[in-house]
Amino acid sequence: MSRRFASGSSDLRRLRATIRAGWLRCRRSTDNQDAARAGAWPSHPADGARDDAGRRIQPERGAATAELALVLPLLVAVTIGLVWLLAVGAAQVRAVDAARETARAVARGESVDAAVAQGERVAPPGSRVSVRDDGGQVVAVVVGRVSGPGGLFGRLPAVTVTAEAVAAAEESP
Repeated sequence: MSRRFASGSSDLRRLRATIRAGWLRCRRSTDNQDAARAGAWPSHPADGARDDAGRRIQPERGAATAELALVLPLLVAVTIGLVWLLAVGAAQVRAVDAARETARAVARGESVDAAVAQGERVAPPGSRVSVRDDGGQVVAVVVGRVSGPGGLFGRLPAVTVTAEAVAAAEESP
């Protein structure tokens, strides 16, 4: 006797789920057999992957944690290096500003000592500021050193930043 199912009945849904589950089991089994014939085992342990000796392959638990533990110090070192490069760039900008301020001040007619003091306030710490007059032009040179970030990077050599600015000497009335 044939039994008819209503389109929304729970019996029909159960039958469809059973058919689908059986088809998936059959399909997975066929895939494993095909892979075994081809010499390639399924890669995921849930799919029944086995090694050459026939033992079930266990998942690689903790592999991501171990890889992170190896890569994390490298990422920290690269970050510290990039921050140090930014510090060198900032020191270069300060040296350029100091040279420009010093050359302008001397070109306006301020004393050389006052202009050098003003340049040293703007320049990176420990910089040397020098001024020379080249016949109608004032040339200011700033030379400074930026040391490494220290710690593991203590062996890095210091970087020398140099800046030169030229300003036309103004005539005083």
